[in-house]
Amino acid sequence: MSLNASSMRSSRGGAPEKSGRDGGGFTKGFYGILPKKMGGGFSLLKKKSKQVPLESDCRPACKSMDQYKEAADKLHYSLLFMLVESTTAANSMASNKMPVKVPVDAGYQHFSDFMTFYEKTQKHGKINVEPLEPVARAAKRLHEEQEKYVKKQWENLKPLTKFIGEEYWEYAKLKSLYQVALEKCELAQQNKVKSAPDAEKAEQAAQRSKEDAKTKMMGMLVKVNGYKDGHIKCLSKFWKATTEWHKSAASILVPFDIKDPEEQSKSTAMSSENTAK
Repeated sequence: MSLNASSMRSSRGGAPEKSGRDGGGFTKGFYGILPKKMGGGFSLLKKKSKQVPLESDCRPACKSMDQYKEAADKLHYSLLFMLVESTTAANSMASNKMPVKVPVDAGYQHFSDFMTFYEKTQKHGKINVEPLEPVARAAKRLHEEQEKYVKKQWENLKPLTKFIGEEYWEYAKLKSLYQVALEKCELAQQNKVKSAPDAEKAEQAAQRSKEDAKTKMMGMLVKVNGYKDGHIKCLSKFWKATTEWHKSAASILVPFDIKDPEEQSKSTAMSSENTAK
């Protein structure tokens, strides 16, 4: 499943990525990576259809960062979907800001409300039914525990969410400025070949700007790479909390794990055979 900006829109009918355009025309995103061509901009090299390639000394590091970002996007969205089990809810959480209300499937709460209503209705009709209050109470507890669980997991994922929605885009902005500097530098070189007035000074200035932009970009790239250990830790917390949630849900449901007499006798017989062995 590709999670670039265009496929996120087409594959899920409304992408969750948030974006904002700053004064320099740079578009910040959420899922996806920096486009090869910035939207809304124009190439300084009007005669060139292709973007000026990154210099060889920084190209592998930039490629590695983009690959890491794409993998992080897929993992992040998959975890959100697993957490809330709803495409709509997962999309609403796919933002670099903490949602005011964490979307939780209200199935347990609806079931609890229905059981309470059903029991009252049957009592009003004076029909003898088994008490349903324990079931309704258990379903309500499951809803409350699930809500706490989803909020906790969203907190656990914050380091990864911050990388996807903020830290990567700080690097991406500097990368876009470096790409512009590369184009200016090549344009200056073309003018020098044509012996344009003051071409040599313009080329020297363009070279300085290019090196300055590259230094800033690589510095930010190193800084962002330093956050990867935090991503590993947050995933470890996520899986630990998942295990705890399943244990908690199981403890709530244990009183209702009642087998048929026939199944109970079979289970007892098998247990006795295993003990004898």
